[in-house]
Amino acid sequence: MEAIFVPLRVAAGVSLVFLVPGLPWTYALLARDRLSVLERLGLSAALSIALVPLGLFLLNLLLGIPVDVRTTLVLILALVLLGTLAALWRRSFRVRAPHPRKPIWAVSAGGVAGLLALGMIMGFAFYTSLIPRLDYSYPLHTDEWTHFAEARTIVTEGTIPFFDPVTGEDRADPVTEETRSSPHFEVGYHLFLAEFQLLTGLPWLDMFRYLPSAVFALAAFSAYIFGNRRGFGLEAALFASLVPTTVRFLGPALVVPVALGLFFVPLVLFLVSNYWASKGLPLVLLVLLSFLFIAHVPTAVFAGLIIAVYGVFQTLRRALTRRPVRRRALAHLAAVLGVVALSSLPLLAYNNWLVGAAVAEPLPQEPLVAPGGIIPRFGYVPYALFVLGLVLLARRG
Repeated sequence: MEAIFVPLRVAAGVSLVFLVPGLPWTYALLARDRLSVLERLGLSAALSIALVPLGLFLLNLLLGIPVDVRTTLVLILALVLLGTLAALWRRSFRVRAPHPRKPIWAVSAGGVAGLLALGMIMGFAFYTSLIPRLDYSYPLHTDEWTHFAEARTIVTEGTIPFFDPVTGEDRADPVTEETRSSPHFEVGYHLFLAEFQLLTGLPWLDMFRYLPSAVFALAAFSAYIFGNRRGFGLEAALFASLVPTTVRFLGPALVVPVALGLFFVPLVLFLVSNYWASKGLPLVLLVLLSFLFIAHVPTAVFAGLIIAVYGVFQTLRRALTRRPVRRRALAHLAAVLGVVALSSLPLLAYNNWLVGAAVAEPLPQEPLVAPGGIIPRFGYVPYALFVLGLVLLARRG
């Protein structure tokens, strides 16, 4: 009986983590936008990953509701019901469109061969992320031990302000050296790990062995989504699957927040480049960026810069070509830029003590890695591709 129950629970847990909560919200927030099946699945995964940890963060922080299986399942059920009601409400008011739009089915664009190629590339990404584990002498990387201890402590204690997982005492702030029971900037990522373990029931070490491979396959999938409408979807997925992992710079083969960030960045690019004028875009970006700010601040800042630069240059291009810039377009730009600023509030409000202390600290006088040693450590092939990409972008203006 256990041989049947365990795989079923893992399959149900994976669907609850990566698909179910976000799927109705893609219809609610992007109801009038044409999305293919694969695009909707990718955005559903992104919203699912973001909504549940963000909800657990707010419920535990503001109301003291514990982080456990019951809370997680009730939150997912509430998100599904609210998203479904919102989607039905928006659908019922779509009366201005004179003709119904036909959906863009992914099979008609690339065909079965394209889908098979995408599946092979995602499988290749899954395998390549396992390679560093094959001859690694230790069960986890030193950075992974930190995330393992933090996530397991959240599951054990059921709360975010937890004690130090090593000493069992109040956590010591690394900047001010004051004791305070509080997580650091990556608490959203630890909530994601805790949610995955609570719903699937997998042993922690097994989860840390295979979860990064699944996330890396999703990163290749998101790269495909970004490039598919421009005719280079499979190429983008293939190049994404070649991102290396090193002990110094980490990477997609490890359970680290930057690996999850690789999945979100192409989807942000896809949203702003294809649905900039969509009314639901600010809310989608608010959810994604709010989660990224509590999961991995560098990814959130990078995504925010992409959004801000794209929006400003879109407006300037219209002005320089003497096309009218309507007030609605300016209001939409202001709303998106406001979302970028508002999305950092959950992190700043909770960790204002750490932010203020970190800003007051002087910057290190020497870089962490000598500039001359970065290229050989990271690899010559990625840098050659980086230079080639810059040349091609410059030629196209």
